[in-house]
Amino acid sequence: MELFTTEQTYMQVLDAVVEVFLQPLRSSDLVPHAQIQSIFSNIEMIREFNNDLLLVLVLELHSAVNKQIL
Repeated sequence: MELFTTEQTYMQVLDAVVEVFLQPLRSSDLVPHAQIQSIFSNIEMIREFNNDLLLVLVLELHSAVNKQIL
């Protein structure tokens, strides 16, 4: 359960970084694209991977709860 909670919190942070910082910077001319790439590197790939991991954890958690109920 702790792993699920930690991953869920981490996903919220990744979402915030992308939505609050990365996307607005890409939409503006404040920072050159090369610097944005350098700063944020592969954060979107990390976010996608962690989103998939969180989905697996949710499914496993539901499966474990259902097994306990039966």
